[in-house]
Amino acid sequence: MIFPNTVMNSMAAVIAIAVGAKAPSITLNQATVAGDLAVARGAALIADGRADAVLAGGVDEIFLDVYRGLAALGALSPMRGQGREGCRPYAPDHNGPVLGEGATFVVLESLEHARERGAAIVAEVRGSAWASLPVAPHAAPVRRRDGSRTVRRALEQAGLAPSALARCYGSGNGDPSLDDWELALLAEDGIHDPVSLAPRFGQHGGLGALRVAAGALAARAGAGPALVHGIARGGCRAALVIGEAA
Repeated sequence: MIFPNTVMNSMAAVIAIAVGAKAPSITLNQATVAGDLAVARGAALIADGRADAVLAGGVDEIFLDVYRGLAALGALSPMRGQGREGCRPYAPDHNGPVLGEGATFVVLESLEHARERGAAIVAEVRGSAWASLPVAPHAAPVRRRDGSRTVRRALEQAGLAPSALARCYGSGNGDPSLDDWELALLAEDGIHDPVSLAPRFGQHGGLGALRVAAGALAARAGAGPALVHGIARGGCRAALVIGEAA
């Protein structure tokens, strides 16, 4: 009786039953990239005609035993006991993530479906791509390049050059190895100075979708298109271009 309630996809399955969702139910579990990857996968389902609408996002809750275990392993700020505690992504003195908790979900629809039901369209997913860059999960520093051109593929779908982006929301969480790798990968694509939401909310599984929501709200306000970027230690990478609705 315990098993069905503890497998990873139990939450998505229960929600699907509760709201009567009939399309595919997909669970993703990859730290720092789960939320934005969920949105990218959801956008692909709609683009392929497999769903008219998708609920996509991420959720995380601080669990005391996990928190204590990560702290004992030196995986949280201050990593290896060096420096002061704090989440400082991309900064020279970054020394590990600070855990947070929260949930963020967005509704994705085809343009036709949204118009038919009179939805208030906030923004448009103009491009999305993801790939795997195989690396050892705890390798540090990570220097592998992205031969699959994840960001470039998302930009090509959107018909944009890197210089056309108003901003980039990155997945930086204060982990020195991961932060530096993300900066290097983005620089290869001509993108610099990403913004992280982790200092405000702590690192949790909902941040990826929150980055998408931030990009959507900025686009609606006329700030221009945004790149939402996620990268995980295991090598999973996702990129979405969010622009003003047509």
